[in-house]
Amino acid sequence: MSIILKYILKNMKEKKLRSLLIIISLTLSVVVLTLCLTLKDNILEKYTEFLMKTSGTSDILLTKDVPFEKTEIEKFSDNYKSVPYLMFVKDKSNIIGVNIEDLQENKMIKAEKTSNLDKDEVIISKKIADHKNIKLNDKIKVLDTELKVVEIVEEYGMFVGETKEEPIYLVSIDTVNKIMYDNNSDAYEKAMLDRNKTYIMGVYIDVLDDKIEPAKEDLKKNDKDFSVVTIKASLVDALTQINGLMIIMLVITTLIAFYIISSILKLVLEERISVIGTFRSIGASRKMTNLLLYLENIVYAIISSIIGIVIANTLIRSRNKFIYISRGYGINK
Repeated sequence: MSIILKYILKNMKEKKLRSLLIIISLTLSVVVLTLCLTLKDNILEKYTEFLMKTSGTSDILLTKDVPFEKTEIEKFSDNYKSVPYLMFVKDKSNIIGVNIEDLQENKMIKAEKTSNLDKDEVIISKKIADHKNIKLNDKIKVLDTELKVVEIVEEYGMFVGETKEEPIYLVSIDTVNKIMYDNNSDAYEKAMLDRNKTYIMGVYIDVLDDKIEPAKEDLKKNDKDFSVVTIKASLVDALTQINGLMIIMLVITTLIAFYIISSILKLVLEERISVIGTFRSIGASRKMTNLLLYLENIVYAIISSIIGIVIANTLIRSRNKFIYISRGYGINK
């Protein structure tokens, strides 16, 4: 067996370019096949974990071009759990107004505080607390408003994606309404005609019976200006399209690899006629000579599979870089 292996390796070394073409063709096929089999499920699993961290149990994000009255969501079905929010961005400060009780119910925050914030209270992340040397119960100035830090929490939910240069301040919805009014926000001037009313920018919605599509239609009926985005299902649709493209790539790569390898094998057979004749003349059977060719192809396949799997796994490990959330969804990029 060692003699046969040495013979095969000798043939591979003699025709380096030919061996390289076969290995590259097979490697590409292995890479694309591995990605087709694992990438979709892998991305879906990791992104679902990320969604649970950012949007909790929410299924739908409902937004409008301009802030709208909070009373508009009171006509929603009892089959929904909603987390209304209002976001105001100025001077690299992201001020998000929410009800803590709603966040807790939809698992969008890890905080000990379970009651809603007062108008002079704020929650910040550990990252910003460490960066700015802020401690619990300290008073900080957010734009022109002085707020008391009542809790310092992990980077979870609304705080995912926060940077030191652009901190996120979690306050009550009423507080953001006041800050927007005091800072002469364009959005406030366009949509908020009554300072005594409470306005929001969007709503995270958890559909309790998991009937997402009927829920979307129901929500659109309330107001044609609502933008209704399915948080998880949109990803599944995108991944299905990606998977379709990967399958097309696999078919094309396989056909190219088959053409290259079959052409090279024809040349190999022509080159080996004299060698095969010598083997047969000294008593080698037809089965033995065919075995030499099969074993050589198996060696190519093993080498290409190892390289292909290593490359595919390297590509899969870099999957987390694709995740970005828009500021328009209430989460800093």
